[in-house]
Amino acid sequence: MTKGQRSNILNAIWLCSNCATKIDRDPIIFSVDLLNTWKKLAEESSRQEIGNKLPSQQDIINTVSTVLSGKSTTFMPEAIRNVCKASTVALENLDPRFSVSASYQDEKTSFSLSVKEDVNFNLLIKKGFEKEFVEKYEKLVTHGEPLIIDGQAILMQGSRLLETISTDTSKGKFVLTLGSGKVAILKIWLANKTNRGDLFLLNDVVGEIVGGKESISFRGSAYDGFLEFVTRKAFNSDDPNKIEFQMNLKLDKWDSIATTKLPYFEQLYHFYKHLREGWDINSKLEVDGHIVLSGFTPGGDTTTNINNPYLLFRFIFLINAISKHLGKPIYFKTPFKYSRDTHEKIYEIYRIISEDNVCKFGQIENNAKCTLIAAENLANINILTQSTEPQSLKIEPEVAKVNLFGEEIELPKYVYLLTKVSPRIYQDISRIKPGDEVEVEWIPEKGCEFVTAFAGK
Repeated sequence: MTKGQRSNILNAIWLCSNCATKIDRDPIIFSVDLLNTWKKLAEESSRQEIGNKLPSQQDIINTVSTVLSGKSTTFMPEAIRNVCKASTVALENLDPRFSVSASYQDEKTSFSLSVKEDVNFNLLIKKGFEKEFVEKYEKLVTHGEPLIIDGQAILMQGSRLLETISTDTSKGKFVLTLGSGKVAILKIWLANKTNRGDLFLLNDVVGEIVGGKESISFRGSAYDGFLEFVTRKAFNSDDPNKIEFQMNLKLDKWDSIATTKLPYFEQLYHFYKHLREGWDINSKLEVDGHIVLSGFTPGGDTTTNINNPYLLFRFIFLINAISKHLGKPIYFKTPFKYSRDTHEKIYEIYRIISEDNVCKFGQIENNAKCTLIAAENLANINILTQSTEPQSLKIEPEVAKVNLFGEEIELPKYVYLLTKVSPRIYQDISRIKPGDEVEVEWIPEKGCEFVTAFAGK
C-alpha cells in the first residue's frame, strides 16, 4: 500500500493500544476480511446509538439491582415483551423445527408451539390419565375440540424443546389443537313469544371455529369472558337449522367486588331471566362476514340448565336492593352457598323496599297460626272466643341475620300485619285449663290485607 492508501480513512480502525499490537503481530488470525467485518459492525452499532442517551452510572446500578432482586427500579414498558422474546429464542434454539411464541397475562405464562416441518416424537400418558386423554383425543379428531389436560398427565420425548416444555410446565395445562382455528362471531338474540318485536340482543360472541372428521366446533365468549359458548354442528345433521349451545359462566373476576358494581351483571341477569321465561333463541355463526350456520331454538327447548344461573342472579338482584337500602356494600366472594331460608328472608326485605308488600284478600294462601298459653281464669281465651268483630293481628319476627358471601349481615327489623282476621280455636273450650297450650288459627275476612312493613312504620 502507498502511504496515502495506508493513512486514508477507509483503512482506519479505532483500537486500543493492546489490541492494535496483537493485530499487527498476527496477520493470519486477524485477517483483512475479519477487520473489515469488525469495522462494519462497529459503525452500524454507532449509527443505531446516534441520538440515544449514553448509560449513566445510575443505569448500571439499576441494571445490577434488577438482576439481583428480580424487580425493576424503574418503569420498563418493554420489559415483559423482552422477557417473552428472550424465552422464545431460548426455546427455539433447543429445536429449530418449532416456532415458539410466549405471553404473560393474569399471572399465567403461555407458550404456543407450531411446527415448521414434520416432527416425530413420543407423547406418553401417565397412569391415571389414560381414559381422560383418550376421550378428549377422540373429540379433538372427530369434532376439532381442543384437547385440554393437566400438565402433569403427559410427558414428551424426541425433542429437547418438547422434553423441556413437558418437564418444566407440569403444574400448568397442556393444550393440543388441530392448528389455528378460523376467527368466527356467534350472534344471538332472544325473542318474546307473545310479542315478537320484543328482543334481547346478546353481545357478539367472539371465538374460533375448528373442524374435525364429523363436525365443526365453535368456542367463544361474550361480556369480557364472563359467558362462554360452546357449540358443535355435525356435517350430516338431520336438522340444519338447529344449533345447540353449552353455556358456561366464568365469575371468578367478580371476586371481592361490591355486588352493586359487578361488571355485566344487568346484561347477564336479564339474559337468563328471558331464557327462563321461555323466549325463543335465534342465532347465526359468521366467518369473515359470511353466515356459515344459522339456527332457531324454541323457548324452553334448550338443553342448557338455566335455573341455577338464574337463581344466582336473582339472589344478587335482591341483595343489591338491600345493599342500597342499608347504604352498605356487600362484596361478592367465591365459592359461596345460600339456603332457601336466607333467600326468603332477603325476599321479604326486597318486597318492602320495592313496595310490593301488600297481599289482598283472596291472594292470601296460608292462614296465620299461633299457640297461646291459657292464662289464669282463661282470660285471654275468653277474649278471643267472645269476640264478634274482626281484629288486626301484628306479628313481629326476630331480627334476622343472614350470611352473605361469608359476611354476617343484620337485616332491618320488619313486621307482618293482618288487617281483618277472626280467631278460630278448634279445641273443646270447656276442657281447657290454665297453663294449657291452645292452637289458634286466624281466618282472613273479606277486605283483609296481609302487609309486610319495616318496624315502626
